This record gives sequence, C-alpha cells and structure tokens, in this order.
Amino acid sequence: FALVLFGLVAGSVAWMSLDKTVRISVDGEVRSLSTYASTVGGVLEDAGLTVGEHDVLAPGRDARVSDGAEIVLRRGRLLRLIVDGRAREVWVTATTVQEALDQVGYRQKGLFVSVSRSNRLPLDGYELTLRTPKKVTIVADGRRRLLVTTAPTVGEMLDAAGVRVDGDDKVSQLAGAAVVPGMTVTITRISKKRTTIRTVLEYKTVEKSDPDAAPGSREVTTKGVEGLQQVTYVETYVDGKLTSR
Repeated sequence: FALVLFGLVAGSVAWMSLDKTVRISVDGEVRSLSTYASTVGGVLEDAGLTVGEHDVLAPGRDARVSDGAEIVLRRGRLLRLIVDGRAREVWVTATTVQEALDQVGYRQKGLFVSVSRSNRLPLDGYELTLRTPKKVTIVADGRRRLLVTTAPTVGEMLDAAGVRVDGDDKVSQLAGAAVVPGMTVTITRISKKRTTIRTVLEYKTVEKSDPDAAPGSREVTTKGVEGLQQVTYVETYVDGKLTSR
C-alpha cells in the first residue's frame, strides 16, 4: 500500500512539474495559457493558433518553453500601396498605418497619407495612397517661387499655392499633368483690353450745275452734317506688355 501510494504521489508531482504558464502575445494582445507542451509549436496548438507564411514567430516553433516563457506572434498583412500613382504590394506585420510606414521605409516629413496614421490594419489587407513631397518652381507675375508640394497634379498644386489662373492665361504644363520633382511651371499672364476712339468726320460739299437756275445763284438742296466715326481696338497684353492691337 505504501509503495502504491508513493508511486501515485510521485507521478502526480512529476505531472504537475510539467505544467507551466506561458504568455502569448498576438499582435500586441497578451494572454496567459496553462500548458503541458514542451515546445512553442505545442503551445500554439494548445492555444488554437496557426502561423501563416507571412507571420513572424519568436521564438521558433521548435524552441523549448519553460514556465513563465513568452511567445510573440505577429500576423502578416498585405498592404496595397499607391505611391505617386504607382501601385505595389508588400507584406507587413504592423498593426497600424504608422507602423506599416516605418516598416516599408516611408519616414520622410511632409508625406501625404490618404488615411489617419493611427488607423489599425485589418488582417484581410489594406490599401494606402501615399504622395511624397516634391520641390517645384512656379514662375508667375514676374517672380520665381520655390515650394514643396504633395499635390498630385499641376492644377491642384497651383490651387494649393494660391496661384490664380484664368481662361486667357497660358500654363507651361496641362492642369492634369502629374507633378514631378524639380519641375518648373511657368504662367504667362494674358489680358485683353477694349479701347474705343471717336473721330469727327467733316462733310464734303458736292456742287452740281443747274441750267434752269439764275446765273450766279446758289441753292443748298441738302444741308451737310458732320459725322462721327467710332473705332474699337482690342489690345492684347502679355505679362503686362502690349503685343497686338
């Protein structure tokens, strides 16, 4: 009886010694799990977790675990990027937009991001539009202006910069043209002005002989009236200089 009791107690103690508490962190969310598994892979099976091709696991599946061990699992997410109009796909293990930008290397100041950087990334993927800051030059109204912009087109860039362009002005690039680094946009101001000039036209005298009239007599049949000539000129100015009239 004593031998059997000793075996039961020893077996229970040995079994209890195999029980351990492990911390599992999945995308930053931590939970504790009581397990008898001896490896990371076994702990994940007990927790009902699988590791995908693009997931990151630390330590590895074959690593042995002890009581108090911590396992970190970061899920892979497909990020569809459109950068300055060009599309690409990358896998990240980030949980927020800002973490994803850090992972793919977009850390420059002034970067345009289509959504809030604090947005969380879902497991089924995410689409993100980025526009990198570009240095451009605007030549208008007799001065050169250097600026940094993330506008996608020339028209939107001019609007954002507060540069007015009307229907008569000429712009060196189309409004829908893409903004590229180092480009120079020249705006030629064209204005038209109407000028009206009035001139007095003196009447002419036309004399006709009348055989029935008394010799030396004169008679006015139609009284002359001065006329008025009105001429309108259209003047074209290019950057303030008269070029045609």
